[in-house]
Amino acid sequence: MALPFEDEQVLQRLHHIMHAWVDLFSSAPDPIILRGNYCIVGGDNKGYYEKLLYIKTDLITELKKLAMMAKHADEPGKCIVHFGI
Repeated sequence: MALPFEDEQVLQRLHHIMHAWVDLFSSAPDPIILRGNYCIVGGDNKGYYEKLLYIKTDLITELKKLAMMAKHADEPGKCIVHFGI
């Protein structure tokens, strides 16, 4: 199900959050390792978290692109459509 982001306040908040993440990840070591989904192996309920590896400059570039999308999506007739994770 598609979820449009078109409310101006929501888009401004998204823009600010993306810039905060850029600032945060700019201080991180390279590569950036994040924790992903929790995975259960077998029937013994033991599991682990996925390790997500990102090249710092690539992640920051993508976050900046999303911030710019949020900034321009508050123009009349535009929105960001989210199709889920």
